[in-house]
Amino acid sequence: MNNERWASASRYVTFVLCALRGRGSSAVTEGTQLDQSNDQQREPLILRREMPLSRAFLEPRTETEKKLSVIWASLLCMDCVGAEDLYHELGGDSLLALVLVAEIERVFGVRMPVATLVTEPTVARLAAAVDRLKAVSA
Repeated sequence: MNNERWASASRYVTFVLCALRGRGSSAVTEGTQLDQSNDQQREPLILRREMPLSRAFLEPRTETEKKLSVIWASLLCMDCVGAEDLYHELGGDSLLALVLVAEIERVFGVRMPVATLVTEPTVARLAAAVDRLKAVSA
């Protein structure tokens, strides 16, 4: 599947998953949900600060962490995701993991097993794994 078709399929899956969760369907960009029909700002999908998480928010630091944070927030229908947030605490599941791994391959050009989310369950740790894979494939 070419990148354009994959991007379209990925947007559709995100739309369906967010709709099933009752959280709207637009992409999350820098903590704000934009209505795709008229580009007006709306309330964020799920507010991270309202979730009972075990870790405090830590801003993503590296470029890879920042990109992964945006991907996670979009797939999880959230306003933002911190570098040390745990995938499963944010509502991540096996279906989303498949979409996430495919999106990582599309964005970063690296292939990784879905099981990597079990061993590297935070944005920071997953970003380090992505960077290692990029270094090996270079």
